[in-house]
Amino acid sequence: MLPLVEAAALVTSADQNITLPADGDKRQEFIDLNKPYSGEKQIVYLLNAQGDPERKAIFSGAGTVIKMQGINSKQVTALTAYDGANVEFNADSTDLSASSSKAGVSAIAVVNTSGDNYGSVIRFNSAETRINADAVGTATGVYTEKYSATQFSANTVSNINAVSQKNDAYALLNGGKTIINGTVNLRAATDIGDAMGLVGRYETDGFEFQRVGGSVTTDANSAVNIEAESAQGRTVGVLAERGGWVTFNGALNVTAKAAANDGFGVWANKANSKMMIDGQTDIKVDRGANDSDFKLVRALHAVQGGTIEVNSSGKSNLVTVDGDLYADGKGYTDGSAMSLEIVVNPWTHWEQDTDLRYMQGNKPTVLSADVPTDGSSYINFVMDKAGSYLYGAANGNVYITAKKDTEWQVTGDSDFMALNVNEGLIDLSHQEHYYKTSNPYQKMSIDTLSGNNGNFVINTDILNDAGVTVVKVGTEIYHGGTLNGNTYSYTAADGSDQTINLSDPVIYTRYGDFIHAENSAGAMTHTVYVDDDAFKNEADVTGKYLKFARVTDDVTFNAGTKQVSELFSYKPVLLQTQEEDKAANSELVSKDEFDNLQWVDSTNRDWWITGYNKVTADDPKVPVAALAAGFAGWRYWNENDTLLKRMGELRYSTDAGGDWIRIIRSKHNRGGEYGFSNHMTTVQLGYDKREVRTNGIWRKGIALSRGVGKSSYNKGNGENSNNSLALYGTWLGNKGHYLDLIAKGSRLHSDHETYGEFADSGSGKNWATSISAEYGRKKQLNEAGWFVEPQAQLTYGHLWGDSYTTKNGIEVETDSINSLVGRLGFVLSREFDRNTVKASRYYAKASLLHEFFGDDSVTLRDSKNDDRLTFNDSQGGTWLEVGIGTDVLLSERTNFYFDIEKTFGGTVKTPYRIEGGFRWEF
Repeated sequence: MLPLVEAAALVTSADQNITLPADGDKRQEFIDLNKPYSGEKQIVYLLNAQGDPERKAIFSGAGTVIKMQGINSKQVTALTAYDGANVEFNADSTDLSASSSKAGVSAIAVVNTSGDNYGSVIRFNSAETRINADAVGTATGVYTEKYSATQFSANTVSNINAVSQKNDAYALLNGGKTIINGTVNLRAATDIGDAMGLVGRYETDGFEFQRVGGSVTTDANSAVNIEAESAQGRTVGVLAERGGWVTFNGALNVTAKAAANDGFGVWANKANSKMMIDGQTDIKVDRGANDSDFKLVRALHAVQGGTIEVNSSGKSNLVTVDGDLYADGKGYTDGSAMSLEIVVNPWTHWEQDTDLRYMQGNKPTVLSADVPTDGSSYINFVMDKAGSYLYGAANGNVYITAKKDTEWQVTGDSDFMALNVNEGLIDLSHQEHYYKTSNPYQKMSIDTLSGNNGNFVINTDILNDAGVTVVKVGTEIYHGGTLNGNTYSYTAADGSDQTINLSDPVIYTRYGDFIHAENSAGAMTHTVYVDDDAFKNEADVTGKYLKFARVTDDVTFNAGTKQVSELFSYKPVLLQTQEEDKAANSELVSKDEFDNLQWVDSTNRDWWITGYNKVTADDPKVPVAALAAGFAGWRYWNENDTLLKRMGELRYSTDAGGDWIRIIRSKHNRGGEYGFSNHMTTVQLGYDKREVRTNGIWRKGIALSRGVGKSSYNKGNGENSNNSLALYGTWLGNKGHYLDLIAKGSRLHSDHETYGEFADSGSGKNWATSISAEYGRKKQLNEAGWFVEPQAQLTYGHLWGDSYTTKNGIEVETDSINSLVGRLGFVLSREFDRNTVKASRYYAKASLLHEFFGDDSVTLRDSKNDDRLTFNDSQGGTWLEVGIGTDVLLSERTNFYFDIEKTFGGTVKTPYRIEGGFRWEF
């Protein structure tokens, strides 16, 4: 049991020993109180209700200040609420402090106690509250005794500090009921003793009335921020002790630092102690003492029947935890009544005249069907929101869930009950988080593995026949030293030689991280990524067999690729065998030794690494995809530059010329290893003049356009642009025939960047040109205004190659690309408003297109090592294009036209292309 400050009994040594009014409204008000004290009394303000809970003390005004700097030989306290007192701090700000520089004297800034008859209530309603306790002896910020209740109201900020020089420090110590609705910042610091931020404890002399408690309403704005620090003692952020119930529905942030001792973030200790953490959570335990002297680093610690639930209600809170998880799995019955509750929530049902002491409470409930219900201690830890992480080990009765975009960096051996991994990352290599060369490998032992599509990262050394030797006692690993009998010798962080006497130490030789699942919940497939220097350096590993896992036959491991340079990755070769007749540990054997292994007839399977294959990384495919996206947009811009979409219906125009504008929004995508998705917006302006000939009318014009787009690739993204100048000539025959000729020059620009360890970026530029000829005839079907217009179009384009160098020194060279697209199609339209000079119409259209060329080649060279890759791509093929649109006469010389279309089939898909335009005639 952790040392805790003794409960405060009735103390008559008070400077202001006030009996609250028994008559009238039973209120005593203190306005703008400013009371410093430095005498021999133990308490500055003792507020006594003599067992009458209707007696109130109200502190109001601009501010309330009570400062105890006394010289009492036992304890100093700023304020004590006693025997049913109902105390409200309503001033704009409240400042309560107690300090003593005398050895052996404790300081408790605020005491909330029941006395002989009735529990007291304190409500902190000030916008800002400061509570400080500073002592040579034990220091406590706020102490709420059995039967009593303390509330920190909504929309308030309370800062509570407890600092001790030579004893323990407790920022908030609860023996009754504490309700937190606002923001509470807790700090406990000591040089020698233990430092604890928030403690929910069982009062040793019993809690004989109906337990306090009540409804809990979650408020995302509620927050508890805790700092606990000790130079020599232990640190605990939150402790539920011997039957304490602690429920966090708001945000919880804990930092615990023990410079030379064990550190704990959240601790549930002994039977019926329950911790519910169900808001955004950040817990970090400093590892300095662990690194120097093998001290405990426990972010979550549940023992002797205590339980901890983290994010298990399905709310998908962000959970970030840095420290180990441990639950001993034992259940104890020590006679402790369930007497405590700390709830962090909005108390929406609370009203001013409600007695907090007798509100019925709700016991924290078990929220997972998989955790034990036999009274044993456990931790249920759920990561289901992207960005959540755990940096640490897990041992004992621990249940862990890791869903998509969450990660567990496994920093030590982990032997626990259940792992449910669905697309989450389980990284046993933990290269960037507390990796130690003297202890590079971790063993993960799971009673039951479940989920699917998990990602496991392991660290191995397939060429190190000697392996790495570590010493293990229980869940703790000792490394970097030597074992002689039961005496372990090592060099501490300060350079001094140290020894530890170990109980039943076991020596292990390891060759890599190891995964062992005794059971599995059905068939599943996971991916294993292997980090091995031999693969990175392309060493010869022929004849080596390294065992990395033992699981049931329902579990399949696929090999994942690890990138080792800008251009290349490696992929391990995995082998599944029967269970070997040895314990489940990593093992490295030669081919001859492997051939003579003894196997067991069981449902378990062993998994081995036998080599690797060098494969192309995903990063160098991004420049290929970027070129493909630019080409697809440019080609689509060329072959879709039809008369209909460019200027609408021209046959009824009698103008001398005109200008026009159109805006196009389109999307192009394709799958595969060079896949992309490109969203493009283009604006085009044009001008032409009309010439009347004997065989028809010619329109000759010029057009400028600019298109900008954003692209995403399989492992990157980028931006692109297309600037074009076009010359066109359109002939409209007297019998409905037309010929549309276009010559176009373009400048393409594409930027791209890649993600990951070898993130890179580059920029390519290409010149391009194209010519197009479109022929069609508009034929009337009936007098109702229906027309059909068959069309044929041929477009040739040439895109010149380019060369550039990326940020990481990758030389990219793209070959020229030729394009020849043929189109056959028709437009079915109906004209309306035909009694005017110009008719409007709506239409449907369809075309069949074929790309006869469309091949390209991209070569990449790594200037650092002369590695080379060449990629060949093609966008040839056939596709169907359908659409609808309208031409509308807005006025005698103004037309509006609108067109929408999509494609089916082909290498590149166009889910949509939407454009609208206006034409003004002179």
